[in-house]
Amino acid sequence: INGPNTHLWVSIPCTGGCPYMHVLAARFGGLAKKAAHLREFRRLWQALEPIADAVSNAGGTITIEWPRYNAYWKLASVKDFIQRYGLQTCFLDGCAVGLRGQHGLPRKKPWCLESNMPTIQTAVGDKVCTLDREHTPCAGKYTRPTGGYTHQFAKIGHGSFRKHCANRS
Repeated sequence: INGPNTHLWVSIPCTGGCPYMHVLAARFGGLAKKAAHLREFRRLWQALEPIADAVSNAGGTITIEWPRYNAYWKLASVKDFIQRYGLQTCFLDGCAVGLRGQHGLPRKKPWCLESNMPTIQTAVGDKVCTLDREHTPCAGKYTRPTGGYTHQFAKIGHGSFRKHCANRS
């Protein structure tokens, strides 16, 4: 990691913290699956910590992206991380960045970003659902297809970093 024009985008699996996991945990074998997801998360999170330190020490920035209502946001290790690096919360909804579901209807996937890169906070500022139209559900079997980013969301991330770097020059 070399210099302040470094950005760490964190989007490690958070399946074990999804709201639907409570329903799955009540089924046979569900608690074991939930525990396995949490173990994997903790393993990845532990590996992330020294990378984040190196990025921060080089003057770089950090963003974490997960669904807004994921239980992992409430974990002490995550809260400490957010505080340690001075990350600020910003919300965006999938439907406001081109996420579509069945029959082309918008899909309101509620994302949350925690970031210490001001340009991404500015770019995301107004990308929330206006609740003015019908949506495709984003729960249960409809969740997996929303695991990626739309082109519009990716452009926000990359454009924000490009602007951040230009501001530092």
